Amino acid sequence: MCLNIRVFSSKEGFTLVELLIVIAIIGILASFSLASYLKYREKSILTSHALPVADACAKDIITYCIDLSVSSPTVISLSSVNLPNCNNTSVLGHNLNITLTGSFTCNPGGTVSNGTVEATLEDIPSYKAVCNLNENSIVCKIEER
Repeated sequence: MCLNIRVFSSKEGFTLVELLIVIAIIGILASFSLASYLKYREKSILTSHALPVADACAKDIITYCIDLSVSSPTVISLSSVNLPNCNNTSVLGHNLNITLTGSFTCNPGGTVSNGTVEATLEDIPSYKAVCNLNENSIVCKIEER
């Protein structure tokens, strides 16, 4: 009877180079996800702080036009009108700036057209909240600056 004894020599595990490659790949993937997270965070801050103020300002402009009760389309100057939600303010520690652009036109029936309300936060330079006043709607969204 012959016993066949084999000695197994196992080289299990990873080499240092393989581990470094895996760590480098994980680092690259983490950098991409971090950049995406920071963009998402900035957009969410604008959505929760600036977008409601821009929307409220747009609604103040519509209320002003309803109160005017014009009989024909009338371009209005908002620089001399004090609309409470259209002033620069501070929202939860963020300086919020409101900019009105376009020629706001009050139409019969209280609708407003040709105007844009922009709300920006000083510490978020990449994005802005924008509300476009069309004749039958207010469209608010977050845009890149």
